[in-house]
Amino acid sequence: MEEYFIYAQIIGFIAFGLSTLKYQIKSTRNVLWTECLATSFWAIHVFLLGSIQAAIVNTIAIFRGVLSLKMSSRYTKIIVATAFLLATIIVIPTIDEPHDILPLLGFGFFGLSCVFQNNPLAFRLVCIAGDGIWFFYALIILSVPLALTCGLSIISSCIGLYRFEKETLSRALTFLQPRTYP
Repeated sequence: MEEYFIYAQIIGFIAFGLSTLKYQIKSTRNVLWTECLATSFWAIHVFLLGSIQAAIVNTIAIFRGVLSLKMSSRYTKIIVATAFLLATIIVIPTIDEPHDILPLLGFGFFGLSCVFQNNPLAFRLVCIAGDGIWFFYALIILSVPLALTCGLSIISSCIGLYRFEKETLSRALTFLQPRTYP
């Protein structure tokens, strides 16, 4: 698949553009549709780079995203669990190298992020973990746009943690602060 490397990078930069665009969109529904479209391009991108496991989980992520958009939020846990089970059943037999498991792990963390949408702290922490896994995988498969996307997403999540969770984190970490006694 080396002959497709340049095409894969071009398609990856289209996915990068869509993934970056979602941060500018105000409507949650439109963000999710944009993410589904970006995930379609990511599936093609990683397939052209020779990663069948990443292509499989990205394809399943598209269906997971569409189902989450179309169905009531009370079904989110069922959708996420079913998608992860399906991905596990399909991906495990295709694993040849130790790093081939990383897309499935990243997929699992992003599934968890769907479950934690109403808990900003857990959501961001799970996204950082998922993006970290995908970032290292991007380096392994030589995906420049995926590494950029994950890096920016990690930075964005860290900024979000700092801005919106500063007070929560400081309260949670007060036990680490030295106490002064009169």
